[in-house]
Amino acid sequence: MSLRLQVCAECGAVQYPHRDVCGACLSTQLEDKDVSGAGTVLSWTRGHVSVFPDAQTPISLARVKLDAGPIVLALASSALITGEAVHVMRDEDGLLRRS
Repeated sequence: MSLRLQVCAECGAVQYPHRDVCGACLSTQLEDKDVSGAGTVLSWTRGHVSVFPDAQTPISLARVKLDAGPIVLALASSALITGEAVHVMRDEDGLLRRS
């Protein structure tokens, strides 16, 4: 499985979130490309209360360092272990999720 992220055509840097210029070389030659969603959990947390009445709780959020380079915040359906290898994908709502 892959994840579609912004890649610089000049230096090859992968970045998230989308920007107008490359964070590594300042090029404006950026393209959306499929990259691996493989990564490592840096940290995670679980929220048990929400300010939104219809929100499902608890909700787990993971900070994941992708093998492709960027750090992303992803939803998780279960508890995680810091340092655990995971795979991140985009769901039907466009949210990043641990698969």
